[in-house]
Amino acid sequence: METVNIARLRNALCAYLARVQAGEEFLVKDRERAIARLLPLRQDAAEDDEAVRLAAAGILRLPEHPQPSFAELQKLKVGRGSRRRALAAVLAERSEEP
Repeated sequence: METVNIARLRNALCAYLARVQAGEEFLVKDRERAIARLLPLRQDAAEDDEAVRLAAAGILRLPEHPQPSFAELQKLKVGRGSRRRALAAVLAERSEEP
């Protein structure tokens, strides 16, 4: 992922937006500190006007990957001991919460 500072982005915004539409992603920096990611909207998300409006308002974040269907989830194979590892991971995560 290419990085770009705010001044350069502002000066060439149209060119960067064209590159984003072509599928590229950029990390936007302000004085060497990352502050944002500029990336293309997913095609199906772009069609959902309400989600796009809420994302633009900063109320919600659009998912980066499409959610698998129920049929796809049913096809997943669960190996031995995975339930124990999953439970241990959940419990460990809960213990880290403030």
